[in-house]
Amino acid sequence: MIIFCDMIDSKENLSKFHRIYEKYKNTMYYVAYDISKNQHDAEDIVENSLIKVIDILNDIDSEDIDKPRGKNLMITMDLYRANISKIIRQTKV
Repeated sequence: MIIFCDMIDSKENLSKFHRIYEKYKNTMYYVAYDISKNQHDAEDIVENSLIKVIDILNDIDSEDIDKPRGKNLMITMDLYRANISKIIRQTKV
């Protein structure tokens, strides 16, 4: 988590990231593990997805974070899909 915090440029974005991380970290891991069936791949997927979330923090509205179907969760799930097959292919080579 500390490494992620070093990548964030403002207190507002840091606050948003903390909220997203605390709210979705378990869901992100469980979805990634369910798809990859591997602890290490799941952790890589979550890490890559969180880095992508950091890249778009300015576009995430603070009010959307706590909505059950907030756009940040949808963005994160899309990032899983984009990263999962790449990571799985890399580990099988």
